Amino acid sequence: GLIFLSSMASQIVVYCKEHNYDDSHMLATATVGLGLCTAILGFGLVAMGRFRLAQHVRRLAIPVVGAYLAYIGWFCGQSGLALMAGGTVSGPGEKCK
Repeated sequence: GLIFLSSMASQIVVYCKEHNYDDSHMLATATVGLGLCTAILGFGLVAMGRFRLAQHVRRLAIPVVGAYLAYIGWFCGQSGLALMAGGTVSGPGEKCK
């Protein structure tokens, strides 16, 4: 979720800059947008639990889940190092700019 929220926030800022919105509008748009997307995800997870759809997750192979978690960990680590260095990273294979 962190990668998607980060990407969405970046795209919202780019859109707002292209349309000459000021910083307060960018912050409000990103905050409301990310909040709404998080709420929609929460409702979706509640619906999955309510209709007992989570039992289908057991059918995923362990290596698939492990690879996904490794990808998330790698990207978060790389982004953290880029943040400390004052750079940006937009993908898992990209070097810090």
